[in-house]
Amino acid sequence: MKFKVGTPKALEDISAQDVEAHPIWLWAWEAGLEGEVEDETWQCPVLDTSDVTDAMTEPVITLRVEGSGVIGSASYNAGLDQLEAISIWENGAWTGIQEAALAAPVSLIAVPTIRGIAGVKFVCSQPDEDRAPRVG
Repeated sequence: MKFKVGTPKALEDISAQDVEAHPIWLWAWEAGLEGEVEDETWQCPVLDTSDVTDAMTEPVITLRVEGSGVIGSASYNAGLDQLEAISIWENGAWTGIQEAALAAPVSLIAVPTIRGIAGVKFVCSQPDEDRAPRVG
């Protein structure tokens, strides 16, 4: 299934404002745009849905740290039903959850729906492992 995507951006150029405006991003290769970008680290915002579906191979989704205004982003692995490569927006830049100023465990709430379910929660018990399984 093809999704309507916006202009690709280099990973280092994607801001918290970008992920708040578009809660699902696809890698350029998944959007079929690998020939239009400089390398495989580019991503495109999904414009026509805010629901993660099984038709998405490796979506990168926007998250909120539960009980705070902190925003994050991570790859959603549907097969394992967990988040991987978790980043937190701190001091105007992305930082890995391992280095973020957050006390474990870190509860992360998906901004987009996942298979039609709102408020899906993930918990990162050990930030050094850089993954957060779905709970509940």
